[in-house]
Parts: sequence; C-alpha cells; structure tokens
Amino acid sequence: MLSPPLYHADGQIRDEVYVYGSFIQSKMYAAGVVCTNCHEPHSSQLVAEGNALCGQCHNPDSFDTPDHHHHVVGTSGSRCVNCHMPEQTYMGVDRRRDHSMRVPRPELSETLGSPNACTQCHQDQTDAWAAEAVEDWAHAPQRIKPSIGELFSEARSGAPDGIRALAGLAINSDVNGIWRASATEELGLQGFVGLETLIARQVESPDPIIRASAVRASTALPLVRRYQSLRPILGDTNRSVVTELATALSGVPLDQIPSDDALALEKIFQTYLEIELQDLDLPAVQARLGNFYLARGDLQAAEASYQAALSIDPLTVGSYINLADLKRVQGDEQHARWVLREALDLMPSDPSLLHALGLLEARTGDYDNALTYLKEAADLGEGGSQYRYVYAVALHDLGQVSEAIEQLRIALERSRYSEDILYALAAYSFEIARYADARAYAQQLVSFYPDNDAYLRLNRRIKTLGQE
Repeated sequence: MLSPPLYHADGQIRDEVYVYGSFIQSKMYAAGVVCTNCHEPHSSQLVAEGNALCGQCHNPDSFDTPDHHHHVVGTSGSRCVNCHMPEQTYMGVDRRRDHSMRVPRPELSETLGSPNACTQCHQDQTDAWAAEAVEDWAHAPQRIKPSIGELFSEARSGAPDGIRALAGLAINSDVNGIWRASATEELGLQGFVGLETLIARQVESPDPIIRASAVRASTALPLVRRYQSLRPILGDTNRSVVTELATALSGVPLDQIPSDDALALEKIFQTYLEIELQDLDLPAVQARLGNFYLARGDLQAAEASYQAALSIDPLTVGSYINLADLKRVQGDEQHARWVLREALDLMPSDPSLLHALGLLEARTGDYDNALTYLKEAADLGEGGSQYRYVYAVALHDLGQVSEAIEQLRIALERSRYSEDILYALAAYSFEIARYADARAYAQQLVSFYPDNDAYLRLNRRIKTLGQE
C-alpha cells in the first residue's frame, strides 16, 4: 500500500515499486484507461511520441499550449510527462515515471516532504519559488480541498481530526481502491476506535485490494475479535486475501472454533504454504514462514525458517529479533542475548535491535544495561517516539521519575497527539507533585479525546487531589 518508505506521503513513488501502484491512483485509470492505450502490448513501447501520446484523449488545442503548460514550446518543460509524470532513477540506470499522473503541488513539498515536478527540473530554485510561480498562473483549483497527502500526514501524526478524515476516505466509494485500502491499513496502525466496524464494512468490498488491507488492519485487534471480524471471508479465493488471512489468523486454535471454520482455515493455511514454498530462496519469505510457524506453535520449524532467512541475508533484522524472542519464550535467555549481540555486531546502530536487547536485559533484571540499550534505541530511532516512550517508562519504573518526564517531553515534540505519552506525563507529573503540569497534560489529553472515560477520570482525579 501507499506507506513509507515505499511511497511519499502524497502517494508519489519513492522506493522501487511497481508502476501499477501509481497508475491505479490516477484519474486516467478511473476513467477506464488501460496500459495498452499508451503502450504497445508486446514491446511495451509508446504508441505515439511526445505530447501526441496524451493528445490521443486530451485536446491539444487546450493542453498542448503555453497557456496551459507555461513553457516555451519544444522545451523540456512543455512536455506533458515532465510535469505530470516526473521521473525517478533506481539503481543508477532504471528510469521510471510516476504513473499517478498528478498535478504538481509545490506548496505541499515543504510540509509533506514530497517532491514536485517543478523543482525536480528547476533544481536551483526552492519549493516556495515554485509554489509562487504556480499561484501566479492562477491555478486556484489546487486549493479547493485537502490533498490525499495532507490527509495521510495528519492521520500519521495522530491528530484526531486527521484520523476521522482518513476514516471518511476509507469508506468513500468515489475514490480509488488503493487510497481506501491504504487508509484502512493506516487506521489499523493508529488504533482507530471504530476499527471493527470499518473492517466489517471493508471485507464486503468487491475490490480485493480493500479486502486484503482490511485483513492487514485487523491485526491491531485481539485474536478472538480479529477472528470474528474475518469470519465472513474465510471462503475468499483471491490469492492476496488468502495470504493475508493466513498471516492474520495463524494463531487461531482450530480445535476451538466451529468445524466449518476450521476446515476453511486449514485450506487457507495449506494454500498459503503452497504459495510461500515456491520462493524459499527469498529471506522475506523465510521470515514470514518463521512467523507463521511460530504462531501455529511449531517452534522447531519457526527456528529453522529464521535461520534460513539469516543464512540467505545476514542483515534480515526482523529474523534476529524474532529468533531471539523465540529463544526467550523457550527459557533460553542466554541464547536470545547471543542472537541479538551477533546482530548488533553487524548492525551496531540499528535501533530495533538495541530496543529488543534492552527489553531482554530488563526482563532478566540487568537494569543498568537495559537502560543503556533503551536510551541508545531512543536516540537513534528516526521519526517515531515509541522507543523513547518505552525508555521513559523504564526510567519511571526504576524510580527516576523526573528523568522519565524529560524523555516524555522530548517524545511529545514528535508525537503531540500521543495518548500514551500524554497520559504518562499527566500521571508521572502528579506523582511527584507537579500539579500544574499534571493538570495541563490531563486537560490536553481530554481536549484531544473527549469521549474517553479513562482520561476524563484521570483529569477529574488530578483536579480534585491536586487542590487538596
């Protein structure tokens, strides 16, 4: 789906992805345009040269003119594709155009960090310069409503209004399936309160992209509720949906569900294994199989798959972490520690490995080393605040409450809407008699989430006891 690091916030290509993911975002796709309208089906070559390709559908008298493209005829800037399908080069040789065929939005680049066609060509100019130029062209329709990039950016920041807007996008049948599917997955990541209701709706969609994303989003639910949400599509035959179902429901005990459901799941699991076993030379496949076997309770097969993934690619971070956790569950904490340290020898600055080792040391009672690793993970973690939040909780639990509050304040700068961070700040501040701070954080929490009874109770408690 349209998630980082594969795509920019607005859905433009970023990493090496299939062109199809861009194309199905486009108005052309929605209008019924297909690949062969522009590409010869056997050679993949273009069926026309230059702007004549777009002129098959778009009136050249209206669009292939300086009044529209604002560049000198015959120059690079006058080519339709250079403004609406900017190019990105992968591996130094593979030049691909973004097939979402969008209007350039330079005014969003500074806030979203997404590229725009203007400054990709005018590399000596700024995004602000480009935005002013577009405004001078009087292209006012750009500002009629928030862009898709703005909706996703707000939701990923945790903003309650942004999450509600994204929920509206997820169920909007007037927009393309990949936007709706991506919104559904993001709502799962954000812990959207209406997630079960949303999943119940999305699994009924005729679009398999939306159904598969609903299954992925369901992994945010506890296993029993997840199973109940996905029961209506246990008979789905779409390959993508089946593989997602196998992953999401791999932990379901077949002897504790109705026999018809058990038979359907057995078939799903068998199909999933048939698909995955075709590509055992890929480390990602081995890692996924390890997770599947672990959830099914086959620890020996899980360990073998994780080891296979690491033998193919020794930099498969997730396999080290999952293998270490498997060993910890088996009671072999020394082996778990050895696995993580071996990984850190190869990748000493990987925050997820440092975080995992910090948690392991905390569980074994080595609190000094635990804090060291958790702090390193917090300092190295990019973009998010979860590692710093965990580090702060560890500091608090070891009696270093003031230090914990300082770390939470740093985390709040990145995640100002985080319920966990705000709740901890309010509770910890109250604990050490910083009543004014506690009230401020609690009031901020209930202003963002006015319907949460737990937060309302905390706020009342702080107001009452803080005045005694």
